[in-house]
Amino acid sequence: MTAKEQALYSMLEEQGFSYGCIMTSMHILMQSKDAQDMIMDYLYDNHPSEKKFVAYLAEICQFDGIE
Repeated sequence: MTAKEQALYSMLEEQGFSYGCIMTSMHILMQSKDAQDMIMDYLYDNHPSEKKFVAYLAEICQFDGIE
């Protein structure tokens, strides 16, 4: 795991997201450095609920072409 991915993992834990959400998100986000940046900015600026985070992650996947 890169330093950025470790930082992202920590951010997700600090938000209080479930283990399943964190692991699934990390699996998805490891496919795109741009998506990692977008998610980190979103988490820092918004402190979303898990539900809102998942919705935003889905938007990023569509935008970035992640499957």
